Amino acid sequence: MSNDWLIKPDEIIFGCDWDCCNDPRLIKSLTDVISISIDEEWFRINIYGTGTKTRCHDCGMKICNKTINLDDCPLESCSSFEICSLHDWIVNASTNEQCFDSKCIPEQLVEPPDEKYKVSTEIILYLAQNRSHFHYHGMNVYCIAQNCSRTTIFHEIKQQITVNIGNLTAFPPTRPPTTTSTTRKPDSFGIKCYNCSSTNITQPCTESNEYSISTKHCRIYYDENRVTFSSVPVNSTQSYIYEFPYIFLEQSIDYNKTSKSWIFTRDYISYGCNRDYCNQPRLTSSLLASIHLAVNTSWLNANVLAIDSSARDCDQCLNNTQCVFNETYAVDICPVEKCNSTCFLSNIYNHMTPDQQCNQSICRPTGNDIHRVTIQGILYLNRSKLNVEFWKVSIPCHASDCSRSRIFREINDQLIVRIGDLNAFNDISTTTTSTPNLLTTATFYDRDSCNNSMLVPDLSGSCVPKHDAHYEIVDFLLNEDNTENLTAVATALTAYFGTMSSMNSTEQEQLNRTLTPDIIDNLVGIFNASLTHNASTSFLACRPTDEEDMPIGILFHSGFGGDIVFNSTEDGAIQSNLTAAAIFSRDSILSNEVSFINMLVIDQPPIEYYRSKHANEKLLSSSIIVAKTQQTYLNEMNISIYFRVLFEQESDGEYYCAFYDMTTSSWNESGCTFPTYNFDFQRYECSCNHLTSFALIWLPATLINNAKQSLNIEDICSLLFQFISILCFLIVFIHSLIKRNCCANSKLAARDLLPLISCASTILLFTFYIALVLIVYTRSESLNEKDCFLSAHILMFIVYFLLIFMFCTKTSVGFFNYLRFVHPLSPPSFQQLRTLLFVSFLISIIYSSFAIGLNTNQSYGMTQLYPYRICWFASNKIHFFLTIPIGIFLFLNIIMILLLAKYLIRHTRSVPTLNPLIKRSKMCVIVLLSSCMTQGVAWLLGPLISVINSTSVQAFTWLFIIFNGLEGLWSIILYIVIIRLQKSNVHTHSFTGDTLTKLSSISSNPQQKRKQ
Repeated sequence: MSNDWLIKPDEIIFGCDWDCCNDPRLIKSLTDVISISIDEEWFRINIYGTGTKTRCHDCGMKICNKTINLDDCPLESCSSFEICSLHDWIVNASTNEQCFDSKCIPEQLVEPPDEKYKVSTEIILYLAQNRSHFHYHGMNVYCIAQNCSRTTIFHEIKQQITVNIGNLTAFPPTRPPTTTSTTRKPDSFGIKCYNCSSTNITQPCTESNEYSISTKHCRIYYDENRVTFSSVPVNSTQSYIYEFPYIFLEQSIDYNKTSKSWIFTRDYISYGCNRDYCNQPRLTSSLLASIHLAVNTSWLNANVLAIDSSARDCDQCLNNTQCVFNETYAVDICPVEKCNSTCFLSNIYNHMTPDQQCNQSICRPTGNDIHRVTIQGILYLNRSKLNVEFWKVSIPCHASDCSRSRIFREINDQLIVRIGDLNAFNDISTTTTSTPNLLTTATFYDRDSCNNSMLVPDLSGSCVPKHDAHYEIVDFLLNEDNTENLTAVATALTAYFGTMSSMNSTEQEQLNRTLTPDIIDNLVGIFNASLTHNASTSFLACRPTDEEDMPIGILFHSGFGGDIVFNSTEDGAIQSNLTAAAIFSRDSILSNEVSFINMLVIDQPPIEYYRSKHANEKLLSSSIIVAKTQQTYLNEMNISIYFRVLFEQESDGEYYCAFYDMTTSSWNESGCTFPTYNFDFQRYECSCNHLTSFALIWLPATLINNAKQSLNIEDICSLLFQFISILCFLIVFIHSLIKRNCCANSKLAARDLLPLISCASTILLFTFYIALVLIVYTRSESLNEKDCFLSAHILMFIVYFLLIFMFCTKTSVGFFNYLRFVHPLSPPSFQQLRTLLFVSFLISIIYSSFAIGLNTNQSYGMTQLYPYRICWFASNKIHFFLTIPIGIFLFLNIIMILLLAKYLIRHTRSVPTLNPLIKRSKMCVIVLLSSCMTQGVAWLLGPLISVINSTSVQAFTWLFIIFNGLEGLWSIILYIVIIRLQKSNVHTHSFTGDTLTKLSSISSNPQQKRKQ
């Protein structure tokens, strides 16, 4: 390799602004206009040095200022394959502001390969000015000499470079008079702009100046609690301005380690226009409420806050911004390296083609980890479609793979934009069509509008100390006389949650007056007029259901605000990255004749929600949703709820949907399904069948087993009553054996005990049902379980077979005894009873086999495990396998009871007095049919209650328990009737024969009696 320094021009550009000024004949003259000479010895010492690697300042990103400070650029040792790369360019020639960048880069990134150590300069010569005077615009240095990354090296290089200006006579010093300029002519008029500055946004501004509209436009600029009304050069804005008026803002999203939450802060916002006095001070308040940006916090947790000790992939785009297509960097431009700290990414959207992204990616030095996302965007107010266009996005990435350039598209998908009321700006209205991610609401409360951490707006909008505002709001809401003004109550509630969120937990604990959950619940329930109050900390809405597009719920985005969900927008709403949402069942709204839905979302729950019973066990982990209605009927109200976890728990445990039980002041999971996790939107989803305050709670794993394995009083009583019934039947059975074998004068035959077959089938069912409940209770490991284990499946279908067989048996035995009662002279044979029982067995086998066969296909979802309760049919299948067959048996028994009643009425008219045998036969039939009826009602309710698990059906739970418990009583009563019936049959045989002859003639020939 040659040790000489090669001096050559990389490119020479001539620019002009008249017709045909880029004459090709100028090319020969262009190559000779500038030549450069250098002090080669100085360059060898200060750029190449000894040829050994050295250390280099690593800034991570460019630093722009009038004076460059290297405090943020620590010295890093370059590896044997790296070289020190420095960049310096002038940003503003009038202020001498410059930008500086320095880092170690791989040698192979320097092109061409044989020119690794070099200096590149950009020189500008203005031909219409002093032609002997040139300007340095920028300089790139690639060096390995000792301390070559010092900031003074750029000035030193200028001193060592000699620029020689060649023959410029071919280039006219001024524009020829015969040509026409293609540039914009200076305007013949100026523009008048307000020109003053203040920390008070309501202070009037009377000063103004006039400027040339070709060079400047008017602007309102709000930054760091100060508003400035001024003019600004048209080409000095951060983003290229295509048209006027516009709103430009920068939003920062920082993670607060103390509160473990994301803080959304607007760094600055500006309004630009090009009409006289268009930057009116009255527009300031509208400007501050015009645009609000937020990002899905779950995405931020996963990509910005992620804590991973392993190194992450990070593109090293060391030569400034790289523009790529198809979201893929070329390996030689941005090689992927392992990064143990923050992978800092930025994306500039200006002049970007649809398939092109201009990005920068670099691994920051260790110890400089940051968790701050910055977004810059611009909104053009005169466009028919309002859409915030993004100029720049900066992301400090901590995910495992930060090298994906599609991360900018991801954050765009996770971005939430709210466009406020723009009516104050000329030719703009809130009815303008917006993009799908834009939300429009009626009233927006801005807690941070005072721009002072100690001040918040009170009910009048004045900025006061937050404790003063809090007590004023609480006193207002606790005064019942004020509840007649619904708008004022809604405003106060919104302000209450804003002031509470501005205080930390310690400050809230010190408050002596707050709103309890039951007060908040009651206040939400009083609204009966259409209103909407939005804030970054809460969302309150009351809407009538008679609108053409029926409102059915609300959604909320943390730190941003909420919106109403309508019937037409439901699908789009639940497919969005929301923080919390609640949607009513349309059927529930219609069946209960709901006139208004009242809903509230509290993003940051106040301290009172943490003071619940068992607060140390059941930890609040989400926003609060309060759902109320104005309705005619009080039937069950079904509501679907969506929660994103806002307060992550570090230890093992499980999340549950729960409601705040006002009677016990605790979180209760009853009436809500176990939440399922939606991986696409990173949230939990569940449904509840009543209305109140809802949230997602977290229960530690150490307490889950104790909480889940404690049987409630209903479970214990159900098992106890069934066990008592079993004992009663065993007593009857043992007594009948003793009576037959030990009593010589006993005439009790085996056939006399046949009616007890119906009770025996029930007792057999109870035995296996208890076994099923106990095995599920002991084998369940988690409330997350949904699939029945093998032993539970086997017992379940045995129980189901015995259940069908019990009803078939009870109906058959009841029918058999009914026939014996109404046809005493020609009673049915016992062979007929055996046939009925055999048919009952076949029906039970067929129905059970059908259920088992369907269950072999798991896609049908036939069965489901209800942890710690039972393995049973799924809620959407239970009607086919229980409600329908049991309903049929009940219907048959009702028919028999009606026929028996009809027979008894006719018999009573003919025979005023029944002998004891007839009375006891009648009693036997009634007991059998009653037993079937009570069991039918019980088993219609029981499994359904196990599935619903709702406090609203507690009365039906006790009906199931009591009706099941009656089986033991029916066994004893039936046995007593059988004993007395047998005795009556012996002592009244002769009387019975005469009576039965008469009864037979009555029952067999009633029409003949009527003819007589």
